[in-house]
Amino acid sequence: MNKKKAFSKYEHISHVRNPAYAPYNFVPLNQKIVAINPEIPEANKYHTNRNTGWIDLEIETLTPLYIRGTLTQDEILAGEESKDNPDFFSPVNRIRIPGSSLRGIIRSLVEIVSYGKFHFFDDKRLYYRGLADRSNLRDEYQRKMSSYDRRARKSQYKFSAGILRKTKHSDRGEHFEIVSSGDNFKQILKSEAKATVKAIGKKYREFEFYDIGEGYIVVSGNIPGKKRDWLIYSPPQNAEIIKLDNKDIQGYLGDRNRSENVPNLIDLARKRGKGVPCFYVRWKDENGKDRISFGHTGFFRLAYEKTIGEHIFEELLKTGKIDFAESIFGNETTHAGRVFFEDAFLTKGQENPLLEEQIPQILSEPKPTTFQHYLVQNNDEVRKLNHYNSDTVIRGYKMYWHKSGKNWQEADQDAIEKHRTQYTCIQPVKSGIKFKGKIRFENLSDEELGALLFALELPQGCAHKLGMGKPLGLGSVKITSSLYLSNREQRYRDFFAEWDNKISPEDNDTIKEIKRKFEKYVLEELGEANGKSLWETERLKELLVMLHVGIGRDLEKDNANRYMSIAPHNEFKNRYILPKASTLPDISQVQGAVDALKAKPSEIRPNVKYIESIEIEGLWDKYKIEWKLNNDVNVLVGINGIGKTTILELIRYALSDEYNNPEKVKYPPKKLIISFDTKETLEYERNGDIVICNSKPVSILLPEFVSTFDAPLELEDYDKLVGETTAEQIEKQLSTRLRERIGRFLIETKDISDNISNAYINDFIGLINNEVFVRTDKKIEFVGYFKFTYEWFERLNSEITISDDIRDSLQKLIVDEFFQLDEQFLSFLESKIGKRNAWRLCPQILKYVNFLPAKPPTHAVFRLNDGCALLPEQLSTGEKQILIILFTALILKLRTIKDKDKRYVLIIDEPENSLHLKWQKHLISYIRRLNDEIQIIIATHLSDFISW
Repeated sequence: MNKKKAFSKYEHISHVRNPAYAPYNFVPLNQKIVAINPEIPEANKYHTNRNTGWIDLEIETLTPLYIRGTLTQDEILAGEESKDNPDFFSPVNRIRIPGSSLRGIIRSLVEIVSYGKFHFFDDKRLYYRGLADRSNLRDEYQRKMSSYDRRARKSQYKFSAGILRKTKHSDRGEHFEIVSSGDNFKQILKSEAKATVKAIGKKYREFEFYDIGEGYIVVSGNIPGKKRDWLIYSPPQNAEIIKLDNKDIQGYLGDRNRSENVPNLIDLARKRGKGVPCFYVRWKDENGKDRISFGHTGFFRLAYEKTIGEHIFEELLKTGKIDFAESIFGNETTHAGRVFFEDAFLTKGQENPLLEEQIPQILSEPKPTTFQHYLVQNNDEVRKLNHYNSDTVIRGYKMYWHKSGKNWQEADQDAIEKHRTQYTCIQPVKSGIKFKGKIRFENLSDEELGALLFALELPQGCAHKLGMGKPLGLGSVKITSSLYLSNREQRYRDFFAEWDNKISPEDNDTIKEIKRKFEKYVLEELGEANGKSLWETERLKELLVMLHVGIGRDLEKDNANRYMSIAPHNEFKNRYILPKASTLPDISQVQGAVDALKAKPSEIRPNVKYIESIEIEGLWDKYKIEWKLNNDVNVLVGINGIGKTTILELIRYALSDEYNNPEKVKYPPKKLIISFDTKETLEYERNGDIVICNSKPVSILLPEFVSTFDAPLELEDYDKLVGETTAEQIEKQLSTRLRERIGRFLIETKDISDNISNAYINDFIGLINNEVFVRTDKKIEFVGYFKFTYEWFERLNSEITISDDIRDSLQKLIVDEFFQLDEQFLSFLESKIGKRNAWRLCPQILKYVNFLPAKPPTHAVFRLNDGCALLPEQLSTGEKQILIILFTALILKLRTIKDKDKRYVLIIDEPENSLHLKWQKHLISYIRRLNDEIQIIIATHLSDFISW
């Protein structure tokens, strides 16, 4: 292939009629190298015109992360394999992300974004067997292996047979040869082969060969409908001896896609002095050199004429040019790297960072032989596809889509038991866990440092991937960096000079200027120096799509970034093409990220995601509170009467714009400051009786407050409950709140797709029935009879006047037992308002109520084992309490799905009240299973909540 042809010839097809699916896609190859003249500086001194310093890294896991720990010497001696070790990487019992893992992903990104050489690939020769392939590969295979003689009505084989053996006299290393039987072989019926094998006292088996004196019977696999085996006659005395090139031997040994059942002829020839029977075919490679492919049976796996390296642009393989990646990270011959990645250790104060040991789904090993995925295709007709003998190029850098990280465990216990040796056990780090690491660098130019920062600081909404299980959705991490530049000359005058030299992205343009220099250099070399961002180039837009978390998760919801399956139907047979990454999703999210990069720094305002700290000055005119929060779970522990609830209510009302309401905040402190992760603050100050808001972020967390039954009753609730006992008041209030949460949940599900709604409903039902209600005789169901929202009564009132008893009866009907709406609902109205009025009102009611079965379901029913239905108010106090909390967590998750820009903080006051010990211990994990995106703030009497 002339790799200097026009690059446009190797553009991947933009519209694929029947797209394939995969958890990966590709960033296209660049057509030229952006080389630099690095003038590698002397390593024995620091250069004043270059940058030396370090980059602090904060790494937060967005999904579970797993990097396998190493085996001990005793474990190795005991014969254990690495897959037997489920532990996360933690030498000396310190959980960490190895610096080598960080170095690997950043180096790869530097290579991509700087338009560097294609450094790391296995320039191997792949093998194929296209006997029954639906693509044009079948023609390619048959052209080299056989033809059909129409007159004789039989196949004419182009391959030969012989005996593969190890040479007896090898001066150096090991060498192999084939003693040829030529075309002295034939096919025989399986019945004849079995009889012959039995006659020599052997047992007939698949993928075996048998010495019968005059030659060998060779048995293939037992394919349905196959009636014949092979008979190879022994070579004559003057047989041709074919010396095998070592490349052909290594190619055969490197064929990973050969079935494990097929015997390894090289291994057998090493052990068997007489050699082993084989079939072989001669061919010429791209350079015209004679080559040999061989195999166990007649139609064996054949080597492609071209290697992987021959499908890469010649420009990208030039060793005489130095690119950014090689300049920064070094090479094996001319210079060492000038960046040093330290391990990233678990940030202190994070309790129980690991998940329980789990068995992940078996990873389907990526197979480059799937040429319709790995090679550029300019046509999606199956008979016109490019394969590894075609004039085409590889797709580029393979990357994995981001996913939710929730669907990686193997749920099929039968499969685990059946294929126990193929499964492993792992213990990943949870999502939301933080690590801290460091990158040190020496004598980097501005452009080189800019390339490093460009690969570290990804656009808004994007993230890196680390560790094992990336195809399953593990390993998504957010990296936040802080740059420190060293002034060595000043350091030796002032020992502490380097401790205060942090370059802050918020108040300094140094980082942006360094990155801009790198972008400008690359764009000028590409001939695109028109002031745009490097991310706006067509090639890096493909990278941006792959790095974007939201896009990957949207594809996951549509099941569009999964592995294709073999069973029950082989999805690979049709050779569907894997489209370009940018043609799969709605990439408006990517365009938003690009637009944000183009905006001036003052115009870019990140959305608030969590509270970093709370400061209260003059609480009850006495106390000063300073509370540092993390983005996960925060627990405020103390005895009664010390102000826990007051603090939570101050946070709640400040976030919900009710801080100035004297009925809500009766005793505002002198000052309240809530600081967010965006470094913005919400600040209220009291001056006499006047409360003033001094600052407020543009975007803000929305609070959701859950109080327990011992919290003060709301005034409007109290007015309704006068004359009842305290216990009755509490129970009615909890029942009302549970009904209200159910209603809000139904409102949220109405506005999102059925698939999403049902997925979260099923998760919720499974959690309640299998975890919460597991030891009781109750279970929760959602019944799909008609769509209901709390707006329904208001709309109904605007059309007709409904008495209170009708209103109450209708509301009771919502959570009552099963009923036939077309009959029972009409009968109910007739009994209340008469037959004539019922028939008159029904058409108006039907305008707002859909009586057809609907998804998502419309109301919750609680049942006993005997089938008897319970209303929410008939549940126990603890059951109501935990359901209110879990419904709230689920509602906030659904709201986040509908509006990705909104973030919520869940504030819970004394959740332990009336909850069983098991519910107390597992409450946080229950909430997290339903919603892993909210920040949680809890006030409690139980210090155990901190460890739970």
